[in-house]
Amino acid sequence: MESFQKALSDCNLLDLGFVGPRYTWCNDRMNGGITRERLDRVVTNHEWSRFSDVISVDVLPRNCSDHKPLLVFFSKHHVMAWRKQRQFKYEASWEKHKDYGKLVKQVWRVRDSWETAWTKLRNNLKGCQRVFQKWVRKEGGNLEEKNKREEAGIAISSNAGA
Repeated sequence: MESFQKALSDCNLLDLGFVGPRYTWCNDRMNGGITRERLDRVVTNHEWSRFSDVISVDVLPRNCSDHKPLLVFFSKHHVMAWRKQRQFKYEASWEKHKDYGKLVKQVWRVRDSWETAWTKLRNNLKGCQRVFQKWVRKEGGNLEEKNKREEAGIAISSNAGA
């Protein structure tokens, strides 16, 4: 257990606790030697906990496993805000556009050394999302159709000169 606690500490993870039965696992030995432990946990880092409001972690009754499931409750405000967010969808056709590489290089950069690798990745992806959304609005919508029209225009003009 000490090494587990050390791993949590080294990774700056916090156990969110629980509501309900103390043990989440049982070895099911009926002839003495029954063992019960709290093996299952919900952990988070400080950064994640700033962005989400966990109200409780409930230990549920077990059904067909030797582990009891955990149910995490978030605040209604947090869940509703998440549901209202418009999903961002990356279009592979954007890669064909002449400005694509320049836009990615503009956003995808070396970040502060204090950020975790996960934070750097998330921030770079979020930056790309913002830039691509503005870019698509500026370019006038469906870039895939625009690319096809441009390619067709190039093909027609090259055939006209033949």
